[in-house]
Amino acid sequence: MMSSKRFFKCFIAVFTGLMVSKASAADLAELGSTGFSDDGAYFAFEQYGIQDGSGFPYASITIVDVKTDSWVSGTPIDVVLQEDSSSPNQARASAQQQASALLSQYGVKSSNGVLVAHNPVSELSANPKNVVFRPVKTTMEIGTPIEVQLDTFELSAGADCTVFGSTYGFRLLLSVPGQVKVLHEDTRIPTSRGCPLDYRIDQVYAHRMPGGDIALAIMLVMNTPGFEGPDGNYLAFTTEVTW
Repeated sequence: MMSSKRFFKCFIAVFTGLMVSKASAADLAELGSTGFSDDGAYFAFEQYGIQDGSGFPYASITIVDVKTDSWVSGTPIDVVLQEDSSSPNQARASAQQQASALLSQYGVKSSNGVLVAHNPVSELSANPKNVVFRPVKTTMEIGTPIEVQLDTFELSAGADCTVFGSTYGFRLLLSVPGQVKVLHEDTRIPTSRGCPLDYRIDQVYAHRMPGGDIALAIMLVMNTPGFEGPDGNYLAFTTEVTW
């Protein structure tokens, strides 16, 4: 007969394995190439992964007008490869090929922009809805600190989402000394988001524009219902910070 101590260890091992298997079945997109145009007027980002449920690889490239925080015409460019033998890298290559003309037209380069804040979903010690950072990447205390605050609140995403329980919108605030700016505040949930369950701040990119102002791109991870757990995809919000 198995001892109770050994049984407990086996139970924990099996239970942990099931939990890991279930968690890894959901799709958390990877953030790929990002970058600004030289003048900071445009920002582009790529996300890719394996679809939860179908198992098909996908990739998406979006170009954003920084000042208006809106997608440029013709994007996002979405690719889904519906063959079992395909890989995410193949989907990425296809999306990059389709996006190359637009990226060139808007002058976006992956060499423009630096990562100034990063709070991945695996990070447990930081606040997922608040970051404070300097807009330059240096060991010296150069640059006025910038704070980004994310507030979430219940907001209906439509009758089709009620089966998943509460859905959420958000308010995104940017603060510099003496100034607080509302970057975004939901009054409705666009259909492109599906049924959002939660959001978190994941990354912030900065690019110094001619004249010294800063272009920012704030990357949120949005959770939506998946086949075997919440899926995670990226949303980008952009702004210019004038000193």
